[in-house]
Amino acid sequence: MLQADGDRSAATETLLELIVTPYPAPAASAPHPIDASHVARLYKTLLQGGHYDQSSKSITKPSSSFSPSTFASSFLTAVGQDVIVAMAQGNGAFVVAELCRRVSAEGTDKEKRLLRIWFTEELRKDIRGKEMRGQSVLLESIDALLSL
Repeated sequence: MLQADGDRSAATETLLELIVTPYPAPAASAPHPIDASHVARLYKTLLQGGHYDQSSKSITKPSSSFSPSTFASSFLTAVGQDVIVAMAQGNGAFVVAELCRRVSAEGTDKEKRLLRIWFTEELRKDIRGKEMRGQSVLLESIDALLSL
């Protein structure tokens, strides 16, 4: 996705179809894709617009014309409130944090407003009360979005 040239809309649709399913998965025998760490990293990388380079502490952007804000917009629309909010309270916290960052930086006013509505004070309080990976990163990105 990051290196490809041309229209990526079909690939984007296919990637988003995988995570639109309810979260958490209804059956433990078939977990939600975002619960697999490599899948969560994939979506986070696409929302960041490149791979994170540990040595330089920065995102390495591809030479192609990949648009992480276009992907974020599609993600927001396709995945929707119920799944995004549920993922934020589980193994998708880092992915949702990156979504909030991308929308804060480059999203439309409508997208920012949607996320502000979805992440109510009550929900943020629930997230603060949980012990989960990515909790502080998620809360920071939500707070930054709310302060715009």
